[in-house]
Amino acid sequence: INGGLGQLRLVLARPIDNFGEGSEIDLNFRIEVRIIDQETPPAGVLIYQGFIQSYRQIARGNDESVEVICMGYQALFASRLAKSGSNTTVTYTSRDPSYIVTNTIATLAGRISTSAATIENTGLSLTYTFRNNSVKEVLDKVIDLSPDGFYWTTDASNLLYFRKVDYEKPSHTLQLGKDFIEIEIEKSIEKLTNSVYFTGGGNPNLFRRTVRTSSDSEWGTYENRKTDERVTVNNTADQMATNILDRYDHPFTRIKIRLSDSNQAGYPQSGVNIESFAPGQVVLLRNFVDDRSTFWDQAQWDVDFWDFHFLGVLANPFIITNISYEY
Repeated sequence: INGGLGQLRLVLARPIDNFGEGSEIDLNFRIEVRIIDQETPPAGVLIYQGFIQSYRQIARGNDESVEVICMGYQALFASRLAKSGSNTTVTYTSRDPSYIVTNTIATLAGRISTSAATIENTGLSLTYTFRNNSVKEVLDKVIDLSPDGFYWTTDASNLLYFRKVDYEKPSHTLQLGKDFIEIEIEKSIEKLTNSVYFTGGGNPNLFRRTVRTSSDSEWGTYENRKTDERVTVNNTADQMATNILDRYDHPFTRIKIRLSDSNQAGYPQSGVNIESFAPGQVVLLRNFVDDRSTFWDQAQWDVDFWDFHFLGVLANPFIITNISYEY
């Protein structure tokens, strides 16, 4: 999530002096990975598409192999500048962040593309100027400008999605002991922020302070400085500060689970179709029993966060931020 397809590592059992260099393996060659099993059509399901970034020949005794490292095409965002024609200064005036995403990807003219079905409007109207920024920096800034819950990602068909998490419509419900047998749970205040000091541009410089008092009362003061001289409009500065507070004014919970594939030998009555999972989807976890008595609390509706015991937290929907396949 907010990064697209990651690194793919292939180890090929080939001799180091005759492994198909230039015909099957070469830098920038396009790679596709498809999964074929009982739950896919005959042609399989495309789960990865990218390019060969590097490769190396390895010999250890009598064993020889070639290691190939691939990256998704969104990795090129970091090495391409956002432009308007040949101009690397691009100004957006009173635009929705979704327009910035669509326009930036369209002018890049790379393998990644968007469509009306993959881009969701935020409902905001913001002004911002990009100067000599990479495409990756533009997308990261768009997330800063957008309301909490918006994210971007790319899929194996090279489509870029920019949308808001829909916690009301979970894509998967997973049961402990049936769909997964390993879980790691972390709860932390490492990134907690409830006061933002924002310094922008202009003469004199724009300055705004935004405080989330409910979080300060609950956890103590955690302050953050944000400087962006390209922001000269109060509305844009306030939106960026609000986004930071919405994301970080409460402890976060990170969960890592290992899924069993339903086609794996020995799992005839359990497991899931792992190819159906994607970043941005929402997951519910079940079979965690919390038999404690109810603890009453005080909270301001639609402002405060309930002080969940960790088992209570697990009853909430979670967004998938990262998926790793292993074979």
